[in-house]
Formats: sequence, C-alpha cells, structure tokens
Amino acid sequence: MQPVEKKRKRTWKHGRGLSVAAAFVLFGVILAAFLLWPRTETKEADQTPVPVSAGSETSGSETVPDGLPETPETGDSTLTAAPEKAETGNDDESRTEADQPEMTRGTLLTRQEDELEAVTVSVRGQEPWTVIRDEAGDMHLKGSEGWTVKERLAEQIRSAMSILAYEYVITEDPAEYRDRLADFGLDDPFIVAEVRFTDGKELVIRLGNEIPVEESVRYMTVDGDDRLYAVSHSLAEDLDIEKEALHPVTQPEIYPVLLDRVTVYGKDGKEQAEWRLRGDITDQDAGMNWEITAPVRYCADETTIQNMKTSAGNLRMGVFLDDATEERLAEYGLAEPEYTLELHMAGGSTGTVSDLGV
Repeated sequence: MQPVEKKRKRTWKHGRGLSVAAAFVLFGVILAAFLLWPRTETKEADQTPVPVSAGSETSGSETVPDGLPETPETGDSTLTAAPEKAETGNDDESRTEADQPEMTRGTLLTRQEDELEAVTVSVRGQEPWTVIRDEAGDMHLKGSEGWTVKERLAEQIRSAMSILAYEYVITEDPAEYRDRLADFGLDDPFIVAEVRFTDGKELVIRLGNEIPVEESVRYMTVDGDDRLYAVSHSLAEDLDIEKEALHPVTQPEIYPVLLDRVTVYGKDGKEQAEWRLRGDITDQDAGMNWEITAPVRYCADETTIQNMKTSAGNLRMGVFLDDATEERLAEYGLAEPEYTLELHMAGGSTGTVSDLGV
C-alpha cells in the first residue's frame, strides 16, 4: 500500500505543477495583449492616406470621366467632366467634393406649351421643317397652313420644347471641347432645334453623338451657353421626325366582321381573283362559309379567309406624300395601277366593347 500512496501523491504534485504553469502562460498572454493594444491603435491612427488618381497608375496623370472620346493624335483626352485641379507627383492632397465631376440632373428651360410660337428642326440627312402654333393652339407646317400637324406629333414637339432637361454637365470650359467638335458629333449635329417663344426669346440646341459607354445619352450644346451637356436620347427621338410624317393621314375604316367580298382587279380592269361569302354576315357559319369565285369557283380555306380578313382590318396608310392630282398619280404609277384591291362590306353597324364585355 505504501508504493501506491506515493504514486498518488507524485501524480497530484505533477498535476498541480502543470496547472500553475498554465496559469502563468495565460497571465503572460493577457499582459502582452494589454501592453501591445495601445501601441497598435496608435500606429493605425498615424497612418496617412495616399492620394490615388482614378484611371491612372501615376499621380501625375489627369483623369478623364467615362464616356468622353479620346483625342485622335495622342490617344488621351484632356476633357474633364468638371474643372479639376491638376495633379503632380508631389501633390499629397486628397480631392475635395468640389473637384468631382458634376453628375446632377438639371433643367435648362421650363415654359408653358402655349408660349411656343415656332419650332424649326433640322435632322442630319433630312429636309428641315418649321411648325407654327396658331391662336387656337394648333400647329401648322410653315407654307402649308391648310392643314394641322398630327396631334400626336404636335404634342410630342410641344412637350419636348417646353421643358428642356439634362442628365449632367460634362464641362463648363468651352476651351476643352470647342476645338474638338467632330469628336462629339457637334461639327455636323445630328439634330439642330430652334425654338421661338411668344415673348420673342429664342433657344437653339444642338444634339451630337451618343456617349459611347452610357446608355441613351447624347452630347448637347445650347447657343449662348458655354457648357457641354449630356442629355437623354429621348429628346432626339422626340424631334427625329420626317417632314412628310407631320401631315395627318385619314385611315380607312375596315371592319373584318362586315366583309363579304374581296376582289383583285388587274391593269385591264378584269377580275384576277375574288372571294365571296356564301350567305349573310349574321349567319353562324359566316366565318368559314366562303368560296373562291375567280379565277375558278372552289371552296375557300377557312384559315386563309381569317388571315385575309385580319390583314384587311390592320390595313393602315403610311405617310402623306402629295395631293392625288393626275400628274402625281401618273408620276407614282397610279394612273393605271397594276392591281386594284376592292374590299366590300355589308351594310350594318359595328361597335367596341371593353374587357368586361360592356
């Protein structure tokens, strides 16, 4: 029993020694962390930020905002989105907020639509046109006051020219772009719009190329304003109108449900083809009970008839070209047309219903 007792005491002594050693190690770790903590915090606080020039690996290069064309001669552009302080290799000062490019939307013009007097638009490669607003508020093409501009296009023009907004200012210094107008498509602008208001004031805007890396944004200048703007492409879409499209066009009223005969005549006036409804448009089988009567008599295909009636109902005139005088008809080959299409509709009335059937 004596050896066993000694062994137990020896084991306890070793365990107590290990516990004391572990306590000293833990205490040392805590003490070291406590002593080093203030020193590490001070070191981090003393760190000084190093200025970095965006878009360049060296601090001596000027930056160029995205979307601006490069100068062909050097491959670098000096045009900036806002006046910036030139950086040098010894400049350790960080940029302030005022030095950053101005990317704020703004409005150059806000007028009432009834203040518009005349608008002249020149689209590259198209014939320019001028519309004039009368006292009743209708717009007329200059030189053709006998008719009014299509209401949809008239409203489009009025809306575009009464409120002129921009996406952001690219630069306020004309020296940065006036010698490089071709780079922005402003030497031969895509669109030039001249607006005259009832108070005698005028406004001229010039729209250039689309900015390459941005979606639906164009370069724009305003006469009398030194700034170069980025403007939404929607302005160009609203003004990109061909002169002929301004003339109103009366669309034919064709109701597929009333069609009961379709005939095609040749140049000699003889029937080339004809389809007829067998029966009345009120019959239950009116949609399929058709026959071919020329050049031969035969039952008509139901799918063909439905497609033909749908196409007839969707028939729309394009743009106005000229008055249908004998001279003009002969010029366009319509004095003796190759084919003439005749759509016959049965007597009756039509109406429309809402999605609820009312």
